[in-house]
Amino acid sequence: MRLIDYIAIALRNIMRQKLRSALTIFAIVIGAMSVTIMLALVTGVKDFFYAQFESSGQLQQVAVTPQTDLNYNEAENGGNNNCTDCVRLTDVMVDKIKTYPHVTGVARTTYLFVFESLAYNDKRLRVDRSDAYDPNGVIKHTFLAGREFSQDDGAGKIIITKDYADKMGFKQNYQAVIGKQVGLKTQKFFTGEGAALPDPLVQFRKCETGGCDNQGNDQQQPTTLQATIVGVAGGDETAIFFPMKWGIGLWQNRRYELTKDDQTAYNKANSAWYNSGRKGPQPVPHFTLTIDNQLTTQGYPGFTVKVDKASNTEAVAKQIRKLHVGAVTAESFITEQLKIFNIISLVLGGIGGIALLVAAIGVINTMIMSILERTREIGVMRAVGAKRSTVSWLFTIEASLLGFWGGVFGVLAGFGLIRLANVFINKQLVSNSVDAHNIIGLPLWLIASVVAITTLIGLLAGLYPARRAAKLDPVEALHYE
Repeated sequence: MRLIDYIAIALRNIMRQKLRSALTIFAIVIGAMSVTIMLALVTGVKDFFYAQFESSGQLQQVAVTPQTDLNYNEAENGGNNNCTDCVRLTDVMVDKIKTYPHVTGVARTTYLFVFESLAYNDKRLRVDRSDAYDPNGVIKHTFLAGREFSQDDGAGKIIITKDYADKMGFKQNYQAVIGKQVGLKTQKFFTGEGAALPDPLVQFRKCETGGCDNQGNDQQQPTTLQATIVGVAGGDETAIFFPMKWGIGLWQNRRYELTKDDQTAYNKANSAWYNSGRKGPQPVPHFTLTIDNQLTTQGYPGFTVKVDKASNTEAVAKQIRKLHVGAVTAESFITEQLKIFNIISLVLGGIGGIALLVAAIGVINTMIMSILERTREIGVMRAVGAKRSTVSWLFTIEASLLGFWGGVFGVLAGFGLIRLANVFINKQLVSNSVDAHNIIGLPLWLIASVVAITTLIGLLAGLYPARRAAKLDPVEALHYE
């Protein structure tokens, strides 16, 4: 017999008992649908996760930190320039890294722990994260409105994330927030660019009478800096970004000091004033404004290095590590995350596999019942010359077809549910201003795999009943009632 003949006979036998065959196929459909949805979900999320890194350019980036033990996620959130025994990240190092093969740019990055709150009209929003970076195209944001920093941007320009814009009352109207001015209230200890430093003369007089502490911090007050919003970035972060020009200024340590020369001149003038019988106003000491650039003395918390191709990032990172600093790539972080997705895939696939195992038992039961009902038929086939292999093939193909149709209908049911799920997921993505849609897909390899697996399960489940049917004695089968 030809294969097409086996299939035709198997289909007729399946249609004999429509209800029983339908219930058996339905059990396989449940298992196939479960496997399809679970694996499609994990695959879709995995692809979405990878695509986000790809679209942001992070696959072509190397994160450099003073510490050598940080992973990519820790390095992206900022290193620590207070590490006393670490190699400092300096401008000289930036120039050196720029000369490496495949490096197309380096952006200095730093965090700013100087702000307490953001004020807009009557709203007061907490500042949890504020970062500064070089606006040279190395670090990219997905903008919902506005623009990236330009090389000329300095003090008074900021980019906020959508979470801040939402809280300010501009949800889904992000263009309207561009150009708005906000107040950034600093911490009390802030002495950087724009800080309201205490009057050094008042502090000096208090200290002369023993009324100040050793640091002279009793007069330090928070400062409110004015900033204009130039862009709204997407994503799920709650952050404020600053151009590096302003970031360097905010990191400054500014203070009025009475230098040795100032003290000498004051003592001389004060002595003359006393000797003259205190005629005229008492001399006032001259104070010198001293500015320390902390990023120069302590080094930057991190660099972001852009590489020409993602395939070259690890080679560049290896060369940077020779400077005795940390250098990690997004690929290493993605690999670790994908391991988690793979474990989830195995767990969810195993759950679906249990459903398919139960369905396989149903196929075995259906085929054994079919053998009992068709025992005389089998005897007639054997009596007219049908071989045992022919009988075995008939029942094996019949069981395989049950698995095949169960897989087909299961994939179709899974596809329908996935389409429905994408409708709700797309709404969530839009509401969070994520530029993506239909992230759960049904790739061809998954469709083919599910149908092939259910067909194979049907085939394996039919082996025992087929073997049992083939072993029936023709004479006994003809007399079976």
